[in-house]
Amino acid sequence: MRTQTSLKARFCGFAAGHFTISLLGYALYFWGAFSDFVIEFPILPVLTGVLMLLYIPAGFLVARLFHWTGPSRRMAVQAVALPAGIALFFAGVSLLMLFGGSAVAAWAESLGKSTDAAAVVAATGMFALLSTVFWASPSFFLMLLATVAFAENGVLWLLCVLPAAILPPLLFFLGSALGKRELTSAENVIE
Repeated sequence: MRTQTSLKARFCGFAAGHFTISLLGYALYFWGAFSDFVIEFPILPVLTGVLMLLYIPAGFLVARLFHWTGPSRRMAVQAVALPAGIALFFAGVSLLMLFGGSAVAAWAESLGKSTDAAAVVAATGMFALLSTVFWASPSFFLMLLATVAFAENGVLWLLCVLPAAILPPLLFFLGSALGKRELTSAENVIE
């Protein structure tokens, strides 16, 4: 009897697909930004949509290549929740550093104290958020679109963190569910 595909294997498969799509998105965006193509066509919304949709065939291909079995409900939830939770944790800590460091710096400045440490914390949070352009470009571009759309309303902007964290693993999982290996009739008889 075949064993069920482990959560570790699903997470590693997602990570491989995610980083491949992210590098592709980074390369395409900066190629487009330095060509005339970006002037003639609104590249960012289309690129974001295409990159997000690429998670479906990536999940399909990984599941087919590594002969993943169909997951249980619990495994399905875990396969989506683990990478989404990591992304939300990273975004939360980065935003806390950015806004917390900025708030502490403003408070310390009002007291006439040094703001160097708080400014370093805020800058580290900003750098962490900006670094996602390299290793999570679809989510970065989605948040960039949210920044443009909801620049005046911080609450709506913060709510966009959820789809930016959940959509990649969810779409990848849906693709992997399509690509799960079907047992042949001979394997069904043996099991």
